[in-house]
Amino acid sequence: MRVLFVEPFGHREGHPSFESRRVSYALVDAGAEITLLTFMGVHGDWADTEGKVAHVALFRPRRSARAYYKYLDRFPIVRSLLKILETSLSVSFALWKNRKSQYDVIHIFDSEPVFFVSLALGFFLSGYNIVFTVYNPPPPQENWRENVKEFLRTRKWRILLHTLAYQLGESDVGTRLRSLIYRRAMKRNNVLHICHTEELVQSYASYMGGVFRGRFVCIPLGVERPGPEVSKQSARRHLAIPARGKIFLTFGNNHPGKDFEAIFQAFQGLPRDLIIFQAGKLGTASEEGDPVRLARKYSACDNTIVMDVFVPEKDKVYYFSAADAIILSYKKNFIQSASIINDAARFSVPVIASAVGQVGTFVRTYGLGVTFVPEDPRSLREGILKLLSMSEREREAIRRNSARFREAYPWDRNARDHLGVYNRLLESDGNGVRSGDS
Repeated sequence: MRVLFVEPFGHREGHPSFESRRVSYALVDAGAEITLLTFMGVHGDWADTEGKVAHVALFRPRRSARAYYKYLDRFPIVRSLLKILETSLSVSFALWKNRKSQYDVIHIFDSEPVFFVSLALGFFLSGYNIVFTVYNPPPPQENWRENVKEFLRTRKWRILLHTLAYQLGESDVGTRLRSLIYRRAMKRNNVLHICHTEELVQSYASYMGGVFRGRFVCIPLGVERPGPEVSKQSARRHLAIPARGKIFLTFGNNHPGKDFEAIFQAFQGLPRDLIIFQAGKLGTASEEGDPVRLARKYSACDNTIVMDVFVPEKDKVYYFSAADAIILSYKKNFIQSASIINDAARFSVPVIASAVGQVGTFVRTYGLGVTFVPEDPRSLREGILKLLSMSEREREAIRRNSARFREAYPWDRNARDHLGVYNRLLESDGNGVRSGDS
């Protein structure tokens, strides 16, 4: 099986280039031949230095040019345009590179917009086997009048441009035009979509009149095997964080699905030796998504640590080993996957998670910690206190349950499921369905 893996955003902090590494390596171990196509490389240069997959980068700019590119990327409007450019060039090159069908499947691992660029190109082509990985649900309905009021209040041009783009794309005319493009592209090519939760599959069942119905497959993320252990004292010393006190880790970027404010509200009135530790590269966000501003707002600066840095895979062990628990606080409508729960299980750290979507289901089903009502600080506070009161026997049970969770979702299972999707395309009748299947 020869797969062209397209990852336009591997050079961007906060995007899942670490996941493309895990998936592509698992596929290589399962016998697939992977070529990674990137726009401008990947963080850590693992594709080049490790040599486990072939790597083609469209651009390899000098450090000065990369710094200038990163400077332009600071501005939200420019960043959106750059992502569209990166997607368009990467996908176009992937389709051109496979013009003689030397690859069995093109797997578009990340893109923006998710479907439009690739399927618009597919509108004019035929005979390609294309897989998308989709991370987010369809865009929610928006009130353009409220958006315009927000623009007039803040004078932020990105709000106006977003509103115009939304109205153009999600209007009746825009939806019908995109539906026509998508249906023709998927009729002429074999197209399937992979996401990590069943909730995401369901969210697309009726989207745009069901244009994608039957074309989504749920493949949960795999869990890494635990490596050499690092003691809590060593991990804290390595990170230069307090050796004493209980540390509650929140990890990763501050995407809109996370509820940081509930965490700071929950810690009000709790002992000051309970520390909120946020680690991971943060993006621009309003106050409710900015842990630094929230710490000031709730007078929690003395028991809050924020490390706004990109954390390489090899360093994760220190952050998770230093923590007494992981807090996974998500909003009520969160239906995406949370790879942090997999990392928590990898390092056998208890979790305190919102009882929502796949996250809540995993915690309850496998006994990985405690859950709380999403967006409810009082419920979260009760969860924190419940975890603090656990006996050593209960904590040992969570460690055993973490091992059980790792056994249920190993990366080789993830690879087999991916290969199953690829084979489904190769055996399809042109509509992503095996011949003879109903």
